[in-house]
Amino acid sequence: MAQTHATTPVAQRFIGLLRQAISAEDGTRMAGVTHHLPIVPRGGGVPRTFTVDLAPDDKGTFLVSCRELPDLLTFGKDEDEALAMAEVLIREALAEQRSSRHLPA
Repeated sequence: MAQTHATTPVAQRFIGLLRQAISAEDGTRMAGVTHHLPIVPRGGGVPRTFTVDLAPDDKGTFLVSCRELPDLLTFGKDEDEALAMAEVLIREALAEQRSSRHLPA
């Protein structure tokens, strides 16, 4: 039986506050970047596409969130590093999901 992880109301509020905090000096929100990141599972299998949102901050780094994995939050010093960090965390989340399915009930 697959284990699902629901985002808690506290986590949802935190994510919302982070998104509000990322704004330009004049108070307008800076434009984010959305990527569709295809991930092929290790060992083969059906590729899955994850929607990754990158939001720039005033320090030049990018806050990263994933629509399909709402608990995933990371950052990178530039867009390439942010995408690489997202891929690593998505792969870890998928591996955790696979291992939890193989645990005896």
